[in-house]
Formats: sequence, C-alpha cells, structure tokens
Amino acid sequence: MAWSTTDFTTRIGKLFGYADSVKTEVADLYGTNLSSVFTTFATTSDLPAASNLSPLSLDANGLPSTIGVALYGQVLQSIQKFVVDYVQREVGVYDGTVVTALRAVRDSLIAATDTFDRVLTSTIAFTATSGNQGNGTVLVNANRPDGSADLRQEMFTEDIKVRALTAGTVANFGEATFQFTGLAAYSNTNTEWPNGSGCNISLRATSASVTASVGTPGVSLLANGDLEAWSTNTPRNWDIVTGTAGTQILRGTTPARGSYSLQYTGDGATLTTIWQQIASGSGAPASVQAEQHYAISFWARVGAATTGTVRIRLETAAGTIVQPGTGITLDLSTLTTSYTQHSVSFSIAKSNLPTTLYMAIRSTTAIASAGILYLDELILAPMHQLYPGGPVALVTVGTSDWAVNDSGNIAVASTTGSGTDGIFMKAFQRWLRPEAQGIYLPISATPTINDNLVTV
Repeated sequence: MAWSTTDFTTRIGKLFGYADSVKTEVADLYGTNLSSVFTTFATTSDLPAASNLSPLSLDANGLPSTIGVALYGQVLQSIQKFVVDYVQREVGVYDGTVVTALRAVRDSLIAATDTFDRVLTSTIAFTATSGNQGNGTVLVNANRPDGSADLRQEMFTEDIKVRALTAGTVANFGEATFQFTGLAAYSNTNTEWPNGSGCNISLRATSASVTASVGTPGVSLLANGDLEAWSTNTPRNWDIVTGTAGTQILRGTTPARGSYSLQYTGDGATLTTIWQQIASGSGAPASVQAEQHYAISFWARVGAATTGTVRIRLETAAGTIVQPGTGITLDLSTLTTSYTQHSVSFSIAKSNLPTTLYMAIRSTTAIASAGILYLDELILAPMHQLYPGGPVALVTVGTSDWAVNDSGNIAVASTTGSGTDGIFMKAFQRWLRPEAQGIYLPISATPTINDNLVTV
C-alpha cells in the first residue's frame, strides 16, 4: 500500500472533468439541439411527432430530463466510490465512509507536502441599509478556522440579506433578532449549480450585558463587559495589572450604553492595564477553543484631544499577544469625543492557544497627562457559521438600538478568477463538500497539483 498523489489526482481529475462535461452535453442535447428541432417543426403539421420530445426540455432551474439527472447521479456515485476505494486500498482506512476517506486524503496530501490551487475569494462585506435606527453592525469573516490567512473554499457567490425581526430594547439589552437569507441552493445534480447557499438562519444580536462562560455562539464570554458593576473604582471581574484604582482607573460616568464606562486617566507615564482571565481550550472549563471564530468589539471615545496607545487584545500569562490579529490597537490621537465602534474577528491556531488566556486592556504608550479614554460594551464572543462550509457572522449592539426591519446585505464573492484558479477545489466543493464537514484540504498560491488534471 502506498499513497500516490499523482495517481489519486489524475484519476479523480478525470472524473471531475467528465462531470464538468455533462453540463455542456446536457445544454446541447436538452437545450440548443432540442430547440433547433422544435423550431423546424413549430409551424408544420408534423409538430405532434416532435412534441414527444417536450419532456426533455430544461426547466427554469436548468434541470434536464430524468436522463440527465440520472447521469449526474452516476457521476456522483463514481466519484465517491473512487475516493473510498483508493483510500481503503492505498492508505488502509477501512470504515468505508466518504468522510473518513476525505480525512485520509487530507492527511496524505499534507504528509506529501502537496497542495491544490486555491479558489480566490475576492470580497465579503456587510453594508447596512441607509436609514437604519440601530447603529451596531454585522461582523463577517471568510477565513478558514485554523488561524491562517487562507479563505474558505466552499462559499457561494451571493448576497445574503439581513433583516431585524424584533427590536433591541433596554429590557432585552439590545438583543434584536435577525434573519439571514441567501439564494436558494441547487442540488449538485442541477446543471445550473451552484446558484446559492440556501442560508436561512435566525440570530440574536450579541450584548455585553448577556454573558456565558461556555462558548455559546453569539454570547459574550466576558463577565462585566458592559462595565456596569464596580467596587468603588475597580471594575468587578477585572484585575488591575498596572495603575491605581481612583487615579488611572475610574468608574466613568460617560457611557455608550447603561450608566457607566471604564475610564483611563493619563499621567504621561503609567502604562495602565487591567485584564480578565478566560478559560481556553487547554484548560477547564473550555471557553475559547482553537480553530473556532471569535469577535472582539467595543466602543471608545476620549474626553478631549489627547495622545497615547491602548491595545485591547487576547494575551498570554506573560502579557504577550496570543496571535497577530487577536486584538485592536487604539491610537488615541485619532479618537474624538463621540463613541465609535471598533471590532476584529479571528480564529486561533492550535499551536498558538495558551492554557492561560486573558482579555487585556493595556496601555503601550502612556496616555498624556490629564488625557481621558472611555471604553464601554466590550464583548468577546464565538461567531455563528451561516451555513456548513460558509462564512461566519455576529451582530453587535450599538449605542442606538436596532428597530424592526433594520436591514443590510452581506456581499460574498467567491470566484475562480480567470477560470484557471481553484478548479480542483470547486469540484471537491460540488461533489464531496469536505469543508462543510470540517475537512480542509491543503491549498496554496503556488500549488504542487495542476488544475489541468481536471479534464476529459
């Protein structure tokens, strides 16, 4: 038994190539060619003879007759059987399931340092509708959940519509409910595949006032992230690392929401820092896990123009950042006296997740003497996956509550570029959906496996 990347990719590339050719042949047999027949017979007395072919026409979704669908079904069975049989024979995995076989394919490719060309995902962005009452936002992330810069390979190009079904209020801490709706999903046996994701999910906005320590998607992990609970000038559930309560650290009375905020007052020298310990996947209970997406969000302003740098980030016990991209740096000289929202989303690689983890609010350049920074509504929350293999999202609460029918749009563009990029990955997406099952085949900008193998 011996894994051969060349043997595997040449053979499955041939099956993928044949699958791609089906659409062209179906379009000719059940589309162009059939239309030509009907045109010739349309105005003649012999039309009844040709009308027997009418059931073969493509319908509005691009579905051909049962003959075409059956052909796609046979293609799918051949692809799945090949993957399972090859892995059983050459790798030695014997449970006979496609999922297990795909894991073995991934592991074998990694061991051989082989990669596929990646699908280029050009954009994913949320745009709020003009005139919304709420001024929170929808955070989105399209990266694979391994802490790398690689993008998900199984997203669908579409607009995902976002609409508030219920309002955020003081009583429910701003937790409005939103509906996310994408384009209808077509079967992989549809000649017009992929169309859309079929995304249809209802999510609640994430409030700093509603917390849980167990890693529930959309629920903040931080205790007292709304900064409403204080022991004099020390925020409860937070430890002072550097600075003095009542001098550099105070209970601010200029909130984004609620009654209080965190106030840092500068003296030109003290690197004021507080932090809160959070259980990581290496500890217990597990709140932050490796290879899951999280979002950090908060609101910030200054009392008057000032200088200094403050970083809000995940740190190790030594006070270093856990991983690049797991925090936000505030340059106080760019802030105004109005609250603005600051957010970041990320996942942490297994190799970077420490046993002891902290959310820190750390001055790295001292705030100027008498300068004031206000922070409020700090959240750290797991994000929601919108559909298997797709992007993640999280709705934040703003300083103004969401109203019913506030809305927006998530534009997702997943492309194969000029038509020569990511051909293998698109074929895997269509016929085997590895990423929807949490299996990430290795990809790179300089692949070792040529997409030209997907051919008949």
